[in-house]
Amino acid sequence: MYKVIVSNIGTIGNYDTLEAAESKFDLYVMLSRIGSGRKAGQSVYLFDGDQLIEEYHNKKVAGR
Repeated sequence: MYKVIVSNIGTIGNYDTLEAAESKFDLYVMLSRIGSGRKAGQSVYLFDGDQLIEEYHNKKVAGR
């Protein structure tokens, strides 16, 4: 099970496939970058179970 978390919001959702989770991760990274509401400038995390596999902090620091 994959999940996406945004630092100011919490868990965005749980996803059965990496493709679905990456799509949501990419969307929230874009929203963070463009300064959209509560998502503006926030960190975004992608987990596979309890393991962090990708993160974004105003610049990508790990992952694909």
